[in-house]
Amino acid sequence: MYKNNITILKHHNGTFPLSLTPIPKVCATSQKGPEILKVLALLGKLGLVKTNESNFKEETEMSLVLARIDQRLIHGIVVTQWAGATQAKRLMVVDDEVSKDEVQKSAMRMSKPVGTGMSIIDTETAIKNFNAGKYDSHNVFMIVREPSTLVKLAEGGVKIPKVNIGIIFDGEGKTTVKKMVSVNEEEVNDLKKLKSMGIPVTFHFVPSEAEEPLETYIK
Repeated sequence: MYKNNITILKHHNGTFPLSLTPIPKVCATSQKGPEILKVLALLGKLGLVKTNESNFKEETEMSLVLARIDQRLIHGIVVTQWAGATQAKRLMVVDDEVSKDEVQKSAMRMSKPVGTGMSIIDTETAIKNFNAGKYDSHNVFMIVREPSTLVKLAEGGVKIPKVNIGIIFDGEGKTTVKKMVSVNEEEVNDLKKLKSMGIPVTFHFVPSEAEEPLETYIK
C-alpha cells in the first residue's frame, strides 16, 4: 500500500543516514499513514534519515485529516467507527449555533472517546486557529452540519483534504439523493463548489462501506 509513498535513493555500505525522496501525501484516512509519518519524523530528528524539509514538514504538520457533513454531529457512528478509522486525536465540531449552546456541548463532550480531545467552535474561530497552526501535529476529524460551513473554512484558508457526506436530514424544498442524504439547491451548489476548489467530495456513511464520488448522485 505504501511502497510508492517512500523511496530510498541511496544506502552507503549498509550505513546511515538513508536519503529519501520528497514524500507524497499519504491517504489521510488510512489507518497507518499517520504512524508512518511520525516514525519518519522521529528518525529524521535522530539523524537516521534525510528528508526534503519543506515537503516533509507539510506532511507531518497536516492537522485536518477528514471533514464530515453529519447533521447528527457527535453520535455513535462518529465515535465508534469514524474516530478510529481516521486515527483522530481530536474531534472538532464547527458550528456557529452549537458552539453557543452549553447544554449541547456538554452532552457531546461526555460521549467522546477516552484519550481524544474535542473542540466545539464557531467558523471564525476555526479559521483563526487552523491558520495560526494551533492544531499542527494533531489528527483532527471535523464534523459540520452544513456544506456552507466547509466552503467558508476553505475560503478562509483551512486546508481540507477530503469531504465525507454522511447524514443530511430531509426537509422542505429538499430532494433525497441517497439514504440518509437529502439536499436543497443551496447545499448542492456548495458541494459542487467544494469539488471545484479541488477538494474530493464523497458519500461515505460508515468506513466499512465503499466511497462513492459526489457525481454518483449529484450531477
